[in-house]
Amino acid sequence: MKTKLLSRIVRLAYPHPACWLLLAVIAVSTLTPLVIQAQPPRDQRRELVEGLLRTFLEAQIERSLRPDRPPPQQQAIPADLVKAREALSEFANEAKRLYEVLQAESVRNATARQYLPEMMRVASQAGVLAEKSSRIYDVQSLGREFRDVDRQWRLLSYRLDQADGLSRLCGPSVQRLDGFAAALGQLCGIQPQTDYRELLRQTDALNSDLHRLVDDIEIGLGRTRDAQVLQLQGRRLQQQVRLLANLIAQQTSHTAIVAEFQRYQQRWQPFAASLWPLGQRNLERTLRNLEETDRQIHELLWLPVPINRQHLQHLTEVLMNRVDELLDRVTLRMLMELRGAPNVLNTAGAFHGVCEYFVAVVAQRGTPAELRQEYQFVVDTWPAFSACFRTARAPEVQHLLKEIEQTFVALRDALRIAPEFDHRLAVQRAALLAYAAERLADEVRDGVGKERRYPAPWRTGFVQASSAFRQETQAFNETLTQRPTVHELADMANQLARSWVRLQREYLPNVDAARQGNLAEIADEITPVLVELQAMF
Repeated sequence: MKTKLLSRIVRLAYPHPACWLLLAVIAVSTLTPLVIQAQPPRDQRRELVEGLLRTFLEAQIERSLRPDRPPPQQQAIPADLVKAREALSEFANEAKRLYEVLQAESVRNATARQYLPEMMRVASQAGVLAEKSSRIYDVQSLGREFRDVDRQWRLLSYRLDQADGLSRLCGPSVQRLDGFAAALGQLCGIQPQTDYRELLRQTDALNSDLHRLVDDIEIGLGRTRDAQVLQLQGRRLQQQVRLLANLIAQQTSHTAIVAEFQRYQQRWQPFAASLWPLGQRNLERTLRNLEETDRQIHELLWLPVPINRQHLQHLTEVLMNRVDELLDRVTLRMLMELRGAPNVLNTAGAFHGVCEYFVAVVAQRGTPAELRQEYQFVVDTWPAFSACFRTARAPEVQHLLKEIEQTFVALRDALRIAPEFDHRLAVQRAALLAYAAERLADEVRDGVGKERRYPAPWRTGFVQASSAFRQETQAFNETLTQRPTVHELADMANQLARSWVRLQREYLPNVDAARQGNLAEIADEITPVLVELQAMF
């Protein structure tokens, strides 16, 4: 027997997709899935995070308490400055309360967990600024200092407002913070702050992906008339994105940027809908990247991100096609060589049926809650299914497993479901951490390590500790590229935090002012990333 054996058996033996809800539960309960191991106690991690934050904030406050200019001689503090300081203090206190609410909820809710790092950053920066505000003597200077906090809060407020499944305590707190931010903006004469730098970065990514899409069209369709028409449409979209980027670079008003982005959307959506049915793998990959960038620009412009049902339907079709293709690749000989071969039929049938049912719910335009529930059924049956084929020697089977996993991620993003652990974000943060740790180790080795005014044993210890921290960050990066459990990554993140705490307590405070500047700058990059990594677990 040749190919498509397993695929045919699955389709003949399990004809009705609706029955798979029960069978999926049976399959998951009887087979051994890839489970997440028990995590270390959260209380220990919380103490570690709070220690990191405390050290970070103390350093920030110490550097910020120097007044921008001498206090005015025997003059009353202006009333608007008094009100601004009070509003800032209320904002900082409310931000801290909201962080504590999200932290308590994150134990059981992945949605809350994904917002912890951003909330922590807003709360900590607002706390530092509230402390510093007593040394600021005019409301305009306070407004300039508040801009960065306002920009971060506007985006986070939007995300929290769009999130599903957060406790009822979050909504009123978000509204109070919005009110304090608005009052501060009015008192200080600042408008709601748009993140122009990140918007420009995302539009650059959008332009690059559109360029790649035009190339993919030519590769996939050849030099046909249809390909030329599609390429022309793609280039027009590139021109629109360049115009949008120019508006952002000039820091045009938020209203003008939104209007231009919506004009781009009017062309982009029908164009993307015409490309998905072509079934070209390169096109699909680039389209997924473009949809993700599109979603991020929506967020940065504080625009609602509704579920794009057409995009979702295309993704479910891609998922079903990849699963069918994988089953078609399994020959009788390959089936006999698989580990746990007797269970493959039941497991493959259960997974295939749940996928079919999910496709049907999407096609019938189920509610967002129904779509997320059915997606979760598919995800729950995936570990057992993928485990059946991990031992397959055929490279094409391993490649298809990876493509299915990538489609899961795209579906999760399209449904706006928070990941239990955001691997992509962890990879990004780990790369930033490794780069900062390398700069730190070089600075210590080439600077402090060669200055004889420090005791030789202390210098040697500082060089060794910073070098060890660099190696640990590199090991963390390498581990992320493999298939670690969340427990393993949490242990490594804890070790990184402990190593960094040692550097902060035993070495960094003892460096003199001449060397303190560069090291403090690097430390200000490292601590927030470590806290953000801790908040992921």
